[in-house]
Amino acid sequence: MLAELQISNFAIIQELSVSFNPGLTVVTGETGAGKSILVNAVNLLLGSRGSVDLIRSGSKEATVTVLINLADDRGMTRFQTIMEDSGGTEVVVKRVLSTSGRNRVYVNGQLATVGLLAELCRGLVSISGQHEHQLFLEPEAHLDTVDRFGGLENQRTAYGE
Repeated sequence: MLAELQISNFAIIQELSVSFNPGLTVVTGETGAGKSILVNAVNLLLGSRGSVDLIRSGSKEATVTVLINLADDRGMTRFQTIMEDSGGTEVVVKRVLSTSGRNRVYVNGQLATVGLLAELCRGLVSISGQHEHQLFLEPEAHLDTVDRFGGLENQRTAYGE
C-alpha cells in the first residue's frame, strides 16, 4: 500500500507531501487543481517514461518519492529480497528526473533500473479515470482484472512460462 507520496519540483509543484490511509483513495477537484500532476507523479513510480517537461521551471531536477508499506500487501513477494536486506515492511522508492535527461531510480537507497521499478510496483496501485470502466467492454481484460484482484500475478506468469 502507498503510505506517503512526496513530490519536489515536479510540474508546477515546488514541494508536496501526501499521506494515504488503507483502502480507497479518491482524488477530486476542479479543473486545474493538480489531480493530473499527482497521477503523473505516481505513474513515474510505476515505471512510466519520464520527461524533462515534468521538471518545474527553474529547477535542475524533479523528485518523486513514495513510502510503500507491505505489512499486509499481496505484492510483498516481489519485494522479498529487498525486505530481507532491510528487515522491515516498508520500502522507499525514489525517482529523480534531471534536466540533462538522466533518470535515476532508487529502491531503499540503492540505485535501480526503471524496468525493476515497473516490475516491483506493478499492481500496488490502481489508477482509474472517468472513462476507465470502458476497459471492461474488452473481454480480454476480464481475466487480467480477476487475477490482479486475487493476487495471482506470480502464478499467472509461472503458468505462462
